[in-house]
Amino acid sequence: MVNQGIRMNKAKNPLVKREKTCEGISGLPKEIQGRQLGGLKKSASKLKVLEKQAGALYLCEMKSQVQLFVLLGLIFGGIVHGQTSNSVDSKGRKQGSWIFKYENGLTKSEGLFKDGRQIGRWVYYNEQGKLKSEMEFLTDTAYTNAKFYHPNGKLAGEGMYKTKKRTGAWYFYNSDGTMISEERYLNGLLNDTVRHFHFNGKLYEKWVYKGGVKEGLWEQYFDSGVLKARGVYVKNKLHGHVAFFHSNGRLAMTGIYENDLRNGTFTHYHEDGRERMTLRYIKGELHPADRSKVALPETKEYIPEEQLKQQFRQRGYPDY
Repeated sequence: MVNQGIRMNKAKNPLVKREKTCEGISGLPKEIQGRQLGGLKKSASKLKVLEKQAGALYLCEMKSQVQLFVLLGLIFGGIVHGQTSNSVDSKGRKQGSWIFKYENGLTKSEGLFKDGRQIGRWVYYNEQGKLKSEMEFLTDTAYTNAKFYHPNGKLAGEGMYKTKKRTGAWYFYNSDGTMISEERYLNGLLNDTVRHFHFNGKLYEKWVYKGGVKEGLWEQYFDSGVLKARGVYVKNKLHGHVAFFHSNGRLAMTGIYENDLRNGTFTHYHEDGRERMTLRYIKGELHPADRSKVALPETKEYIPEEQLKQQFRQRGYPDY
């Protein structure tokens, strides 16, 4: 009875460890237990083989994925390379990315084509490789935003083209960034008020244009901002009453122009306002009776040649 109690206690005692490896066969004869253990060992061996095979399969899949990524990279790289290879479709139309070169090998321009038309942003360079201009071709429109640059990289001019003709407001700058003119265009011709500026930024001169022709008020100013001259243009010629002023604002000379020629009496004044002399003209020629008088230099002025040379006037539309 005691032994039976001990056996019962052992069976019920949770602290008694059971042999997990042979738990299912402990009650079998030793011969059978041996065969069962051998089968378990073979199963364990097969399991290890399967684990190795699974690992190898995983590595193989990983390699395949890597190879796929590399292949996609090569394909994508080939596509990108093809886009920069100046492609033409079966209809002879330029497609994709294009680069044009100078004879010296440097890039002349680069940008995108779609069905033979320039689209998006195009960049143009001079033969020294410096930025010359930028064009933004607006999709499905006739408009192009444009910027031009001085050799030092400073903005020289900006505005818009419509069907390769200037339209709207255009602004031009000196090589130091100072604005030197503001012009308005319609169908490629100057239209409306045009302004030129002194190097200090103050207004120098303004005209009114209609269809590329000076037609209306003309004014010119000293760099101090004081009015220097005022008149009217008719069909590109100064016509009618004209007045010129000293830098102190007092009247310097007044008279009549006809078709850009002095005609009639011109009166000159000192800076203090006193009359200095009168001179008579006949269609631009000084009257014979007044030739003995000392004529004052022509007061009317235009933009100095030095400033004209520095103004940016690229009239042509850039090619590729």
